[in-house]
Amino acid sequence: MRNYVNTFLLLSLPIILVGMTAAFIPSTSFANQQINGRLIDPVLKSKLPDYYPDRFLRMGIVTGADPENRIITISSTPLTHGINTKVHTLNSNFASIQNLTIDTPVGFNYFVGADNTLFLTEAWVLPEGSVLAE
Repeated sequence: MRNYVNTFLLLSLPIILVGMTAAFIPSTSFANQQINGRLIDPVLKSKLPDYYPDRFLRMGIVTGADPENRIITISSTPLTHGINTKVHTLNSNFASIQNLTIDTPVGFNYFVGADNTLFLTEAWVLPEGSVLAE
């Protein structure tokens, strides 16, 4: 019986180690979405100021705002914003959340909080017509 247990453990160890290692390696596609985001089309990029990034996590159109609750809705997705939310416009690298008015096309970054709340971290106003309406 003892030899059976030793043989079982010896043969099972590589499988267990591979499984444990795979659990800690993030999916490449998930990592690319979260870190790299969506690459901006070169034609659009040529119309943007130098302080705009090469990619955003998402792009959309501002469809709603609730200033009292610090929520802005972009393409039907509510995002919470705060005093650390950065906003950039085509004319200014430093703008305010008030520049994100209804029907404004934007590229934006966010993070997901512990309770699955989306927090807007940074937004860039885009030229009219650069984001298709839903």
